This record gives sequence, structure tokens and C-alpha cells, in this order.
Amino acid sequence: MKKMKGRLFLVFVLSVSTTVSFAQRTSQSNEGQPKYQQRILENFERQKNCWNAEDLDCYMNAYSKWDNLKAVTSNGVTTGYDDILARYIKHFPKGKMGELSFHDFDFNLLSKRLCFVTGRFRLKLKDRNEPFDGWFSVIMKKHGKQWFIITDHS
Repeated sequence: MKKMKGRLFLVFVLSVSTTVSFAQRTSQSNEGQPKYQQRILENFERQKNCWNAEDLDCYMNAYSKWDNLKAVTSNGVTTGYDDILARYIKHFPKGKMGELSFHDFDFNLLSKRLCFVTGRFRLKLKDRNEPFDGWFSVIMKKHGKQWFIITDHS
């Protein structure tokens, strides 16, 4: 009986998330979007600007320093703010960071303070003809009025 209740709860959560996500995708501009979406998009805009200015410390301001931060890549899982920053510094030294952009966002509000966000990134590097394009997913947590990444999968 407990397993059945757990499964029903999971189906309910997934149904609500899908319904919320569909309703939120219908709005294409920031105007008219829920406040949490606007704040999350502002976070990604700041992050893009920091990356393009080759300022990794600024870029990392989008990540939580309070939670058990994780970044998942094809090379494995990196845990902790300092280790994730060190990984970025190692793989993207100044002069080789390129131009970053984000698009095709989708929001799934999980609670008042948690949001699952998916989207696409594009990274154009000077020494490469074709840009890196890919999907990302992040779980963001609200601290005060600001949203921070607590899990990054890209």
C-alpha cells in the first residue's frame, strides 16, 4: 500500500510539473512571465555577460554557496563551489572562454523555493569553426529574492 501511495504521489507531482511547464512555455517574452521566471532569466543574463567578459568569479555568482552544490558533466560529478570554480578555471582560461549564449528555456516550478530549468547553450570559441551547442538542466533554489543553481547538468 505504501508503494502505491508513493507512486501515486510521484504521478501527481509529474502531472503538476508538466502542466505548470506547459502553461509557462506559452509566454515568450519576459513581460507577463511570473516573477520567478524573470529573476531566473536575469540570473542567466548576468551569467552570460560575466562569461563573455571572461570573469569566472562573476559567472559563479549564479551558483549557491550554501547548499551541497553539484555539477554533472560527461567527465563525472564535481561537488562544491570551490571545486567547480577550479574546474572552470582549468578548462576555460582567460583568452579561451569564447562567447556564451542561452536560449530555449523551460521552467518547472517544484515548490516556492525550487525550480527545475532546462535550456540550450551555445559556446563559440575563437579557435573552432563550429560552436558547442547543447542542452543543460539546472535545479535552482531561492535564497531571499535571488535564485541560485544548486545542481548543474550540462
